[in-house]
Parts: sequence; C-alpha cells; structure tokens
Amino acid sequence: MSEMKDENTFFLLNEIIKVRERMIKEKKRDEKLLKKCEEIERYLNNSRLSKDEIVKYKYKIIALDREVDDYDSSKKKSLIWMIAITGAITSVLTHLISGGVLKVDSPGWDVFFTKYLGMFLLMFIGVIGAMTKLLIDEYKTGKDITDQILLGFLFPVVFVNLFSYNEGQIQGVIIVNLLIFVSGFSVEFILLFLNRLIDIAKKTFNLEEKEDPSRALGSSEKKDSLENK
Repeated sequence: MSEMKDENTFFLLNEIIKVRERMIKEKKRDEKLLKKCEEIERYLNNSRLSKDEIVKYKYKIIALDREVDDYDSSKKKSLIWMIAITGAITSVLTHLISGGVLKVDSPGWDVFFTKYLGMFLLMFIGVIGAMTKLLIDEYKTGKDITDQILLGFLFPVVFVNLFSYNEGQIQGVIIVNLLIFVSGFSVEFILLFLNRLIDIAKKTFNLEEKEDPSRALGSSEKKDSLENK
C-alpha cells in the first residue's frame, strides 16, 4: 500500500514539474500561478499522501494546468478593458479640452454623448466583425449545426449595423460602420489601413525617406567597378 502511495506521489510530482516547466518555457510566469505550483510541489515532496489526498491533488494539478491554459486569454481580457477604458477617457478629455462642455446646460453635452456613445457603438461593431470571422472559421473546420444557427442569429445584427433600409428597401451602406466591421473581421485590412495612414502622415509632414547622397555615390562607384571588370 505504501509503495502504491509513493508511486502516486512520484507521478503527481512529475505532473506538477511539467506544469512548472511549461510555465517557464511559455513565459507564463505569473506570480500567483507560480506560488500555487510551489505550494503543491513542496507539499508533495514533504508528505505521504492518503487516497483522498492523491485524488485531491490530481484535481488541483488539473485545475492549475487549466489556469495556465487560460493565462493568455485572461491577459487579453485585461487588455480589452484597458483599451475600452483608455478610449473612454481620451474621448472625454478630448471633448472637454476642446471646450465643447463647459457648463451643465451647454449644448455641447449633446455632441459629447453622441461622440462618446458612438465610439462604443463602433467598438461593438468591430467585435461583431471578429465574432463573425471566428464563427465562419469554426464552421469551415467542423461544419457544426450550432455554428450555422449562430451565424443565422448574427447575420441580422451585421445587416442592421451595416445597411440603412426603409420599408424593406436597402437605401445604402453605412460606410463608417462597414469600415469598422471589416477591421474586426480582417487583421490584414487593419494592417493595410494603418500602413496607409503612416504613408499619409509621412507625406503630410514631409518625412519621406530620401536617399543618402553618399550612399548613392558609393553604389554608383561599385556599379562602375563591376562594369570595368
């Protein structure tokens, strides 16, 4: 019986060491997770486990392993909140500094709320674009009936946000909403759009890269020497 317990303890030690090494290898060195890992490892090293404890620590290691899996997603969730809060603060400060809102009864409040709520509307449309892309990729991979139903629910949301319509007739496309939706749907589109913005900024501030005269002279001399050979 004691031999079986020792084997189980040895097995659990190997499992927790694998979790620790994985955290280090994948650079998931969260202090909270490392502390949990250390506590389990110390206990296993210094104790002879009962049957109940063997089961208990098996599940503790499984739970810790899942926490390591979720580490990146939890960081991303924090980043999303940071983006949302920063966006809200910059929107508020920009409007206040511009003098649009100086008094409670100022007409600038209407503009302020329109801009403030409009920003969050566009953020949500971007999220809808990302959700659509993820669902389509999932559907292509497995063609699960649930994904098809979810896409059926999602399409009206996309349609209402991208098109203006009246009495069953499509009157036009809401260009800004379309731009934000495509940005959420396609990373390539975001990168191309940002690159184009950088090109425009360079031209605006006359920051186009100019060839260094000395480099040009050096290249021409090198070319002449190669031709002479």
